[in-house]
Amino acid sequence: MPGRRVARLIPLVATLVVMPGTALAHGPTECTSGPTRLASADTPHAVDAHGDGSAYGAAFGNTADIIGAWVSGPSAWEDRESTTPFAANIRVEALDRHPLLGRFYVVFDGADSIPQWVRAEADNPDMQWRFGYGHLEGTTYVRDGATTGSANSAAGTITINIPSTILPARPADGSAAALNLTEAESFLRLPQGVPGVTGNLLSVDVAAADCAVTLYEAAPVVV
Repeated sequence: MPGRRVARLIPLVATLVVMPGTALAHGPTECTSGPTRLASADTPHAVDAHGDGSAYGAAFGNTADIIGAWVSGPSAWEDRESTTPFAANIRVEALDRHPLLGRFYVVFDGADSIPQWVRAEADNPDMQWRFGYGHLEGTTYVRDGATTGSANSAAGTITINIPSTILPARPADGSAAALNLTEAESFLRLPQGVPGVTGNLLSVDVAAADCAVTLYEAAPVVV
């Protein structure tokens, strides 16, 4: 499992050819808190500077350079019975440049303030997107199970559904509650003979947030 804060500047072991792509527009330059239903790729909860990833990531056209991350879901009080899952979203410079041997994490304080994460990974032998969740033990990502999600390569966005069991419970008294979003982090593997996908998993970019995201809004006051 990857550890956090892995060294990002590494020597390239070969000359890598990158297909040209279109850069995505960036959102705000500061952390944006607020209801999850209002967050989006243009108004994310966490933002990061463009092109600040490792030399390895740059060689792959910044495919894992994080632009922003946000939580989406039915935050309005009147939607409290909604079955729509909360989801973590990540936007990167591009997902359409191959080989994409990457993992993408969103880390937050879950139930009982335990550091939790959800991830999307495309560094498995069949190179298909898989989604999982888990918790942090020190600096180690410990996997607890599988979840669902999707990836839009053209838009550069990844959506990972967050299991309700690792989220803070909605207050029964109608008060608001926040989710502390800690960071989003991307990893890439050195391609050594892909299809078996061996090689080191290296940290490429981190978008720090420390945002108090409004997960549940307060009930409206009836006069």
